Amino acid sequence: MGETDLWAASWVQWDAATRQLQYPLRPLEPIQLTEEDRSFRYSRHPDIAPGSYELVGVLPDVCIPHGDPQVRRCEFIVESRPKVKFTLWERRPLNVLDRIAERQRGKAWLHTDFPLCEKCLRQRMFRLWRATLIALFGIVSLFVFWVAAGLPHTPIGFVIPFLGGLICVVGAVVSLHSVSARTLFKAELRIDGSRMEVRDPHPQFMHAVRWGPPGL
Repeated sequence: MGETDLWAASWVQWDAATRQLQYPLRPLEPIQLTEEDRSFRYSRHPDIAPGSYELVGVLPDVCIPHGDPQVRRCEFIVESRPKVKFTLWERRPLNVLDRIAERQRGKAWLHTDFPLCEKCLRQRMFRLWRATLIALFGIVSLFVFWVAAGLPHTPIGFVIPFLGGLICVVGAVVSLHSVSARTLFKAELRIDGSRMEVRDPHPQFMHAVRWGPPGL
């Protein structure tokens, strides 16, 4: 167990072992799980508490990764990442959407505004444009394949736009994850919905939290 310091801003805790700031949360709309869910689906997490939460207090006007003054605040979704059990039948490729839905149902999440500095804004805009361009290229490739598939004699080479389009669409989805709160700020919710954890924050951000006003 790491040493936990209760700071002057007593609503936030610092865990020196894991290098995490821990922000308390308030529940808004809890999700009730069935006994089957707790005994099988989410049995790895006996303390799981999915649903919507809100942050106690407000993040300071200093960006988390760089420690620079904020120039803008943007809303992000922060989620927990529960591990879900599935039967062999559910692991079939055709059930992938059901598996995604089950993972979403067991999550705790919140919407909150994060401070962004100039560097954060540039990174966010670059990654958003990158994901957009990859998605557009994928859509155009799939459209080219669709047009070619309607020709009387479709060359075998037109399979390449189809494969390229699929890869680009998947790549765009993956690229969007690079603008998530988990990637940009290393922020994640606990499975039990008690805390938002921010790993390895900048010392200037920690200073602003420590000497800032208490949460409300």
